[in-house]
Amino acid sequence: MSFISVEPQSRVTLESHSNSLLTQFDVQLEIIADRYLTFFQERRRIEIFYVSSLRKLHREATAVTVGAPFNSRAEPTTTRAAWDKVIDNLEREADTQQAFVNVLDKDVIPPLAMLKASHKLSKRVEEGLKQSAAKYADHAENTISKLQQAYSKKYHPRQYAQSADVSKCSQDVPNKRFGNMVSALFGGRQEDLGGLEPEEGTTNIIHGFQLQLVC
Repeated sequence: MSFISVEPQSRVTLESHSNSLLTQFDVQLEIIADRYLTFFQERRRIEIFYVSSLRKLHREATAVTVGAPFNSRAEPTTTRAAWDKVIDNLEREADTQQAFVNVLDKDVIPPLAMLKASHKLSKRVEEGLKQSAAKYADHAENTISKLQQAYSKKYHPRQYAQSADVSKCSQDVPNKRFGNMVSALFGGRQEDLGGLEPEEGTTNIIHGFQLQLVC
């Protein structure tokens, strides 16, 4: 079985390609969220004005229809029928455009507005993450190193002094016991030998001298 290894250069190429795709998607998302929303909002404004104008014209035309001279018996039948169709088409046109406005208000503008808001939110989150990462890197590179240097300057000498004191004390204790044994042996104080006979004390003293020479 053979495995396909990805070279570092190929990996960098894939990452750059992925970043370019994300950038293109971000640009397209901005176009959809901003430009399309602006277009449909303007289209809605025009349609509302258009519907209002159609309904106003329909009211005026209806007032003319019920007045003279169309109620006269001398009016041709074909003209009155054509006029009624015009009025009816005018009303249907106003209703159709109002339905289009309703679709814009329900199915087009709100999703685009929500998409635009989420895009702005993701942008703010992305910028916040970049700022946080920059602050963290600055803190790790500058602040922490300064604190470590200050800690080293302040506490390392103390630790060294404490370790030196402990080492000196550990050396003084056997030296003091060895000195007491020598004094006890040559001074003839049997009680200072810790219950040892003079011969045993002499052997221990020689052994102590050997340890001192080795140390």
